[in-house]
Amino acid sequence: MAAYLIAGNDVTDPESMQKYIEGVGPTLEPYGAELLAPMPEDLVMGGTVVHREGDFKPSRVVIVKFPSMEKAQAWYDSAEYQAVVGYRLNGSEGSLFIAEGP
Repeated sequence: MAAYLIAGNDVTDPESMQKYIEGVGPTLEPYGAELLAPMPEDLVMGGTVVHREGDFKPSRVVIVKFPSMEKAQAWYDSAEYQAVVGYRLNGSEGSLFIAEGP
């Protein structure tokens, strides 16, 4: 079963986020991940987000599909990703979660 990483956040430091984006791509490839949203050129600031319900109101959302929950978790825990995740944590505020799906 596939797994979906969903990150919703507000960018606080575009320069740090740019460094994250430049470094994160190569970490995804070995795990069979596919960026679903937004388009690659919109990664720094994200695409349009329309809030409809609840308190979670990020200004940008990123969705990445992995072949399985195991691959998604292995990617997140990998040394390669851990080497760049600090840029995202320093450059934005928000949440990230992984959920199983079709």
